Parts: sequence; structure tokens; C-alpha cells
Amino acid sequence: MRSSLRLALYLTVLCMLIGVGLPTLGHGMVAHAQTSTPPTSNERPLIFIRSFRTEPAVVQADQTFRLFLELHNVGSAGATNIIISLASENFVPQGSSSVKTLNGLTVDEHGWVWQDLRGNPDLKGGTYAMAISISYQGDDGVPYASNETVGVNVAAAPPTPTPTAQPKPGIPQLVIEQVATDPVTIIAGEPFTLTFAVRNTGTGAARRTLVTVSSENKNFAPTVGSNVVSVGDIGFNKRQAVSLHLVADTDTTPGLHTLQLGLDFINWGDEKYSSQQVIAVTVGGVSVGRPSTPQALPIIESYVSEPLRPSPGQPLTLRLNIRNVGTSDARRLNITFGTASTGGASAVTVFAPLGTGNVRVVPVLGVNELTTVEMQFIVSGSASAGTYVVPIEFSYDGPTDKTLERTEQITLLVSVAPQLRVSFYRPVGQPMPGTPIELPIEIINQGRNTVGITSVELGPVEGLTFENASVYIGSLDSGQSGTLDAQATAAQGGEYNIEIIIKYIDDFNQNQVYTATLPLSVLNMGEPGDGSGGSDGGKGTNGGEPPITRVQRPFWQRLFLGLFGLGSG
Repeated sequence: MRSSLRLALYLTVLCMLIGVGLPTLGHGMVAHAQTSTPPTSNERPLIFIRSFRTEPAVVQADQTFRLFLELHNVGSAGATNIIISLASENFVPQGSSSVKTLNGLTVDEHGWVWQDLRGNPDLKGGTYAMAISISYQGDDGVPYASNETVGVNVAAAPPTPTPTAQPKPGIPQLVIEQVATDPVTIIAGEPFTLTFAVRNTGTGAARRTLVTVSSENKNFAPTVGSNVVSVGDIGFNKRQAVSLHLVADTDTTPGLHTLQLGLDFINWGDEKYSSQQVIAVTVGGVSVGRPSTPQALPIIESYVSEPLRPSPGQPLTLRLNIRNVGTSDARRLNITFGTASTGGASAVTVFAPLGTGNVRVVPVLGVNELTTVEMQFIVSGSASAGTYVVPIEFSYDGPTDKTLERTEQITLLVSVAPQLRVSFYRPVGQPMPGTPIELPIEIINQGRNTVGITSVELGPVEGLTFENASVYIGSLDSGQSGTLDAQATAAQGGEYNIEIIIKYIDDFNQNQVYTATLPLSVLNMGEPGDGSGGSDGGKGTNGGEPPITRVQRPFWQRLFLGLFGLGSG
């Protein structure tokens, strides 16, 4: 009994020290101590994300959207001091921080929070995760926390549009023509007017054209304005008249002088071009009774190239119209077809003389006399399409038997015509009238250059109706092909020629047409009564055979044959 009391006393003291109520002991004894009972494990709040959504439902990269979160307390106790934190490396909060709060949620209560976000600009299409951290306290102050994840749908970026190929701008080429001065013979120290025409012989318009009197012309200076004159735009194959007001220095020696002019311009692609050209003017003396020495001055007044745009391997005829605008005869005038280059190809290799050499001789060209010089050339088979500036060299003797030399420039064009093969890529068979006929047409580029085909069409044919008679093909590289799968219906049999019209863009960005013809045979179907069918058509014929002539027998012979059953015909 004493040992039992000692044990009970020991347990009582121990329970008081650790703050635990005294358990019921054996023999019906209870220790008296603090009796606070902690909450059981099933009496606690439990908050999770019931649902979420974004507005818009599918967000765009680098655009602001709103995320809504629905919280639900499914626990058995209320929750207070609810803190929701959003974290993601792909989305940035907008307007407020990424931490949201709720005062509390009772048992089975719902609550909403929302946050504006903005996606990174480099996001691609897909679903991106966002981490959600939820922390809160129970009614007894015990803290709780949980981590959840939601997904945000990001739309795929629209495809980058493919830039449309733009036509290449043409290349302008300006030349100075029809040079004249007023007065014809310039007097040193007195103003004069220089007039000329600027002609565009290239393949595109020249824009913002400027004419500059070169500073190397020591003896000539402008009297009105500066040495630069604005000409403006000069269209393809157009001329623009230009007037310059100049004066020759009093120290200028009498005779023939060259004047260097610069041409600066751009095309529609804003590509810059410049050209330095030289013209000749005659200056008289300043002293009375000292007449100027007459001089000859042959110039190319105009020229013609036939054809205008030859193809590689094609002959070319060049006619130069040369006029002597000087004051004396030009004797022993030699005209030489010189060499030039564009893109690295010299004119010698592009244009070769045909039949004769590249030099023509005019014994005498009188004052203001016009002569035509003709030269035959052939374009090299390896020539590339383009514009070739070719110098024409003049060598002649003046009145003092001094040999003078001048050079002018002309422009020759080369265009590579397409080499196309047009055929049926499978047999058409033996079509009949009134039934659809398949026309499997193939166009093959047999040339070495790419051909830009805008359309392939079938021309109208009497007796044939077409369906699907046109198609766009586009660029055809060397060896490539395109097809036109059309249908035709023939009203009657016979032989037809189908015209294939191929529209393309040439080397100078001009629309051209290439045509080809394919034969089509349609069976002739016979009609009743025309002698071609198997019946006589009611006209007494025997399938095309000669008619049968019946012989009329005598009466007694027919009676005898009839009695014996042998026929009476």
C-alpha cells in the first residue's frame, strides 16, 4: 500500500511539471492537474483551388490577360489570414503584386481572387504552368500551407507572311543627243546657250536626273545659276530638252573644244547611276579679223538595232546614222565598233562581227551631210541578258590634215528568249465527239535560264469547248516543268489544232507571249444515210455495196417453179 501511494505521488508531480493532465490510475484514483484537450486531427481547415480560368481563354504572347482562382474550404474548421502567391518565369504581374489575400473562409465556403498578368514576348504556342502557394491559419492559430499548379494556354504566333517577290526595276541609260549652240560659233568672253536632248535608251525610267558641268572645263562657266541643272524624270525611250547658259573665258583659244557633262540619276528601285559624257563646241577668236579655223565634227545622230533585243546566237544588224555638224569636211572617216563591258562580259565576246570586220570607212563626209553605216554582228551563244554600252570610235582628218579622234557610246540590248517544249505528257487516245477529252499538257523549260510564267491558256478553237483552260505556273528553272490539265469536248470528228498561249515576263520585266500548237484527232462517227454506216438508210443501198438487180423470169417458168416449191421470183 505504501509503494502504491509513492508511485501515485511521483506521477502527480511529473504531470504537473510537463503540463499534462493526470491520467486515471488503477484502483479508481485520478490525479488532479490541467485538463486542456488539443483539437483532434479531423478538426482543421483544408483549402484547395476548386477551379480557375483566364480571360481570354487562350492568351496571346506579350499581351495582358486576367487569371481567376476559385478557392474552396473543404475542411472541418474555418480558415483565416489566407495568402495566395503566384509564381512563374513566363508571366509577369500587371497592376499589382503577385500576392493576394482573403480574410477567411468558413467550412464549405468559396472565395475568388484574380490577377492581371502579361506573357513574355518570346512565348510559343502551348500550355505553361504557374505555381500557386496557399497559406492560412485555423481558428486555433495553427498554420497550414499547400502548393498547387494551374496551366495557362498560349496561342501560337501567326506565321510570318512570305514577302511577295517584287519585279526588278529597270535600268535607265541616258545619252546626250542633238547638241547645238546659240550662236553656232562661240565668241570667247560672250555668253552663249548650249542646248541638247537627253534620251533614255535603257529599260526603265530615270528619276531625279541632274546635269552637271564638270569643274574640269576650265574655259567654260555658267552665267545663270550653278553648274548643276535639274532635269527631273525621263521615262523609258523618252527625251528631255536641256538648256545651259555658259560663257567661254576670254583666254580660250579658237578651235574645237570638248565639254564634259555629268549625268546623275536613279531608277524606281532608288539605285544610283552616273555617266560622264563629252560633247564638242566650236570657239571663235576675240580679235577682229582673226577667223576661226574650220573643224569637222561627225556625230551619231541616231542608230537602229534589228532586232531590238536579239537573243544569244542570233544575228544583229546595226545601222549608224552619222552626220557632220562641223564647219569643214571630215576626210578619211574611220568608224570602229569598240569594246565595252557590263557585268564583266566584254562587248567583243558578246557581239562578234559577221561577214566583215568591225571597221567602216567613209572617204569624205561633207558639212551637214548624213551617211548611214551598216554593220553585221552575231550575239555570242553564251551571252547573258542585259544592257551593253558599246563605244563607237571616230578617226578622221580635218582641214589641216591633222588626225582627230572622238568616241561616242551606244547601247545594245540582249534578251534570252525562253526555250520551251510543249507536249502531251500522256497519250490522248482516240476521243469521240460529244465526250470529254482529257488534255494533259506539259511545259518543259529546256533553256539555261529561269522563266517566270504568269499563265498558260488555251486559245479558242472552232468546234471545241474547253474547261479548266488556264493555270498559273510561276518560275520554271532549267529542266523543270509545269502542267495544264484541261478538258475539251468536240462537236464533231476531225483534225483540230489546239493553240497553247504561254505568258511570261522577259529579262527586262516586260510581259511577253509564247505560243505553241498541239494537234488533236477526234474520230469521225458515221450517220444514217451517208453511206458510211451498215444500213441502207432507206435508199436501196446494201451497206455501201452496189445494188442488186433482180431479173424478171417469164410467166410459165415462174409457174413451173412455183408448183415444185422452188420459188416464183
